Amino acid sequence: MGRLTMSALSPVLTACLRRAEIYSHTRKTTRRLVRLLANEHVVCPRLSQKYKFSCTQSMGLMTSSSPGVRLSVDKPECLVDENVVVKVTGLPPNDRVTVIATAVHDENLFWSHGLFRANDGGVVDLSTDTPINGSYDEADPCGLIWSMVAAPWLPSHLRMFQTRAIKPRIITFSVFPESDSPWDYLKNKTNVLASVEHKRWYKSQNTRRIPIDHPRIQGTLFLPEGPGPFPGVVDMYGGLVTIVEGRAALLASRGFATMSLSYVHGKGLPQTLVDIELSYLEEAAEWFAKLPEVRSDGVGILSLCLGGTVALWMAQTIPNIRAVVNINGMPYANRFWTYHGREYESNTRIDETQIIVTEEGLSVRNMFDVADDSFLKPWTHGARLLTISGGDDLMTQMEHNVHFYEKIMPQDYRREKAEFVVYPGAGHLIEPPHTPLCRVVDAADKIQLAVNIKNPKHQHNNMLLSGGYPKEHAAAQMEAWQRAISFLKTHLM
Repeated sequence: MGRLTMSALSPVLTACLRRAEIYSHTRKTTRRLVRLLANEHVVCPRLSQKYKFSCTQSMGLMTSSSPGVRLSVDKPECLVDENVVVKVTGLPPNDRVTVIATAVHDENLFWSHGLFRANDGGVVDLSTDTPINGSYDEADPCGLIWSMVAAPWLPSHLRMFQTRAIKPRIITFSVFPESDSPWDYLKNKTNVLASVEHKRWYKSQNTRRIPIDHPRIQGTLFLPEGPGPFPGVVDMYGGLVTIVEGRAALLASRGFATMSLSYVHGKGLPQTLVDIELSYLEEAAEWFAKLPEVRSDGVGILSLCLGGTVALWMAQTIPNIRAVVNINGMPYANRFWTYHGREYESNTRIDETQIIVTEEGLSVRNMFDVADDSFLKPWTHGARLLTISGGDDLMTQMEHNVHFYEKIMPQDYRREKAEFVVYPGAGHLIEPPHTPLCRVVDAADKIQLAVNIKNPKHQHNNMLLSGGYPKEHAAAQMEAWQRAISFLKTHLM
């Protein structure tokens, strides 16, 4: 088995090491971490009597092999919305072991862990076994994936999501002897019993990714395998990012022609949330709907946060919008937006005194003062509407969507064409299944809502609370994704 030298380190691992001051004390400690992160696992002599195992190397992936402890994943590669079965075999009967998952994202290390007891046959099945303790507390095939958090030396608010859908997310599962301090294994120990890599893709192998070549419209097309035409969906995220391709790629992998649309912060696009030119969204949707790969009978929209708000405006304005999924988007317009250069009329007001300051960050959910005539009218052209709200959303008021649904929306439309679902315990960022919760978002310099968020009295002036509790949020993401896919298939196919 070849030895890993410091010069052979990948840039990602090097960055991890540089960020971790606790690993800078000795070269010996650093080498131990490198071996672990790179899956160059070393047999610990004091464990050899209890566990019989050996290591083999195949295509750069280190795993333990028979006749000893073995860690396996039923799907070496899959899409991110799929469950997997992770098993440990070859253990002593009823033995207790620690299973750890790690992933490197944007040069940052994320991890999760669980302590499990083997059955009489020496098997731990993470799809059916409840952890004794760890990052999650109920049997869940992907519990170690959605419960990941940033490593202890990193800021806790780091968000694990991919802006580009080119590479997979690589999860490394490793099994260790029982420990009350599982982080110690990643910090400075090498007594790993077995390890295996698992790749999770947003884009299936045959899904086509095509950057949009247009003088004004910015984004990426994702097209399913085959000639089409396919049901079309415009995918939009919120106002703190310029583009997030993952969800659009996943939609295309499930049979939809999808446009991941950038509408803010990109080159030539508005740099603040209050300067949006609505005619750009109209132009983009109409251009997308005319593509030969897209069915000609109308398109849908899947949207989050501010994307949900502009999606409701698009349904109100554009006749060929047939279905909208609005995830935690505000149902009222911003009075600072423009449409063909003219200020959009809205009586929405912002009250800075209602911003809540906490130790974690700022909650802006209560700062909008909304008059009834400011609510949007997505029923204008008969578009179907699915509204998804997180019960613990700390960015937008779920109560505004309740009022919109119960008091503003016409009764016949609500009865025949609208659905409203609330997920208790879910936060603002309801994303595709198994995405780790991001309870606090670092808004950096992008939180410009025509309000002085950077007022000195706001101690955490870049940190925005998005809310949510890990277990409830994970369950909501799974169910909401299935509901959204079913809704779009029903009304677009």
